[in-house]
Amino acid sequence: MKSTFFLLLCSLFLSLPTQFGSELNAQNNQETVIYLVRHAEKETTGPNKERGLVEAGEQRAEKLSQELKDAPIKAVYATEYKRTQLTAKPTARKKWKCVKEYDKNDLEGFAKQIWAKHQGETILVVGHSDTTPRLINILMGKDMKIYIEESEYDNLFKVVATKEARDLEQMKF
Repeated sequence: MKSTFFLLLCSLFLSLPTQFGSELNAQNNQETVIYLVRHAEKETTGPNKERGLVEAGEQRAEKLSQELKDAPIKAVYATEYKRTQLTAKPTARKKWKCVKEYDKNDLEGFAKQIWAKHQGETILVVGHSDTTPRLINILMGKDMKIYIEESEYDNLFKVVATKEARDLEQMKF
């Protein structure tokens, strides 16, 4: 009797990893979506970190929030600069999120943080003309040869990552 109970108990425990394993594999196959954008049109005078957005930039920030209205954004990130914060704010507000800061000088660390905290989620990252392409390259794991002109503010990049692959889509908004 004891051996029958023991065999039954063993078979139950042996079946659990398979059930939980397939559930974990399903979670790992979920898409992680990272939207990346350069800040909107900025003021050209004043201290660099304190330059806000001109009216066209404010309109573009609103347009970005409309573009992402159906995206299930779980987090919004921007650098400490006023223009990135103001670009991120309309989307964050509509998604009931706070804008979290990231260090533009530690993009490798930030990429690791994204992968650790946001597996299977959708996030928005607002950066700069130089940091956005570099972060895309880090997230993709290869040089994508992306260059954002100083006068370009309408690029929206979408990195989609699964366990099997990472893809990049570029859109205009």
